Amino acid sequence: MLLRSSTLPSCSDSASAVRTLQSHAAALPDHVDAATLVRLEVPLDMTIDVQTVLGWLAEKPAKARSFWADRHDSLLLAGLGEAWHVGGLGWTLDQGVAALEGTLASASSRLRMLGGVCFHGELRSSGPWKAFGAWRFALPQLELGRDANGAWLALHVHGTASDWAERKADALALLSAEPTSLQRQHAEPTVLAVVDQPDRAGWRDGVERALDAMADGDLDKVVLARKRTVELAEKPDALRLLRQLAEREPKSFRFCLQPRGDSAFVGASPERLLKMAAGDVVSEALAGTRARGATPEIDAAASAELQNSDKDRREHALVVQMVTDTLGRVCQTVDAPAEPNIMALSHVQHLHTPIWGQMGGAHGLADVLGALHPTPAVGGTPSRQAQTLIEKLEPFQRGLYAAPVGWIGGGRQAEFTVAIRSALIEDKQLSLFSGAGLVRGSEPDVEWGEIDAKIAALWQAFGLEGTTS
Repeated sequence: MLLRSSTLPSCSDSASAVRTLQSHAAALPDHVDAATLVRLEVPLDMTIDVQTVLGWLAEKPAKARSFWADRHDSLLLAGLGEAWHVGGLGWTLDQGVAALEGTLASASSRLRMLGGVCFHGELRSSGPWKAFGAWRFALPQLELGRDANGAWLALHVHGTASDWAERKADALALLSAEPTSLQRQHAEPTVLAVVDQPDRAGWRDGVERALDAMADGDLDKVVLARKRTVELAEKPDALRLLRQLAEREPKSFRFCLQPRGDSAFVGASPERLLKMAAGDVVSEALAGTRARGATPEIDAAASAELQNSDKDRREHALVVQMVTDTLGRVCQTVDAPAEPNIMALSHVQHLHTPIWGQMGGAHGLADVLGALHPTPAVGGTPSRQAQTLIEKLEPFQRGLYAAPVGWIGGGRQAEFTVAIRSALIEDKQLSLFSGAGLVRGSEPDVEWGEIDAKIAALWQAFGLEGTTS
């Protein structure tokens, strides 16, 4: 594929940037001889933040939308439409991601495709996750972004000899589209019905079966999840839910993948799976949880209890060991602190250990991503036995929940979060997901309560009326 990237004169406002993009896009050739990807970028001499970017996403009519913000807001990405997407119904992570990484190796460092890889790798031709496939990454037609070097507005056109003229016209039409007159909902969503999968009795049975499996074999840990499906009176607005979630969890990785108008996946995850740039790899261990306290004194006591909990420290140590061992197979050096710290979020706090590595040999993103996922924090250990038990015991498809979600960009750069604290929107249904790590000594009711605390954060952030359980 032929890659072309142009940086145009800077503008002081988005309206001027749109006009600049329109004139340069109109001047693109009407025909190409081979598959071609063009990026036109206008630097912006203006300040943008998360809420500005989310507001921009709501301004223009588009069936597809995307959003990414890292936990420090050092990178913001928002996209409208889709210029190009890649993916498949089979879990071809090693082939598809490696090929995409190679294709983008010479591209602009600001060219990034957002997407994710499903947890198990089931085919996604039907069911609630069908719009996302088994893996899928997309490049928007129109992109607003900000990094350490400033802000920009960019236009992407991707096409072949047979459809280039149509793709160019589509991009120009999106640029010229008037702001939408659709009035975004402001009333709190009305809950019509709530269904937990599994219910409390089913959860207790599943935990007991998992504990039996650990007692009878060499399984050390398994993470079981719950799905709460909420039937709403009206279709929820993915951008509104994301805005509320971003306000509530500003120190998380916030994301929205909306491949079509009636299906979206949103979340605010505290956990980084990996970040790659210039051969450096950053990952982390995040396992062991307590609810935040109602007062500073109660909160400090909960933090101390977490730090001194044998069960939680064992659970956390398993994740640290797995991540360091995995990076050790693809990195020349690996380093991590001896003791975990506390990562405090709005509703819960976790044991947290950062882990660093320096890549070596011929390994690439697909090798690291495939090795790290799933971490013991969302799967278990040993990984294969834990995944087999999860598929046997959980009564729903995880899809992108607890799976790698993030971006793959130019210059062999990438960043992925573990998509926990997340929700799937499908028409008028909103499905909330969360899980708990089970080790020997885990108690079903305690683990149910831990998941309730995590789901409560999503429930309250989305402004849902009624009880959370």
